[in-house]
Amino acid sequence: MPRGRKRPPSAAHGGSESPTRDAEANDEHWRRIFSMDSDLEAFSRNPAHGSFAPLAFQPSAMTNCVNQRFLSY
Repeated sequence: MPRGRKRPPSAAHGGSESPTRDAEANDEHWRRIFSMDSDLEAFSRNPAHGSFAPLAFQPSAMTNCVNQRFLSY
């Protein structure tokens, strides 16, 4: 190798074999993490994009209290 030029890092010297391979592995890592998000949509309060399914009614504490008072008469 000519003088003054640095060698690219190799796995033996603490670097990686290929910067491109590292970038691809990093992209795959993030793709896997964000793809898990879709599995949680069933438990989300917000429906998936484009979904027109009605949301389930969830009574609040105040509604429950009023109903109990009404039923006690």
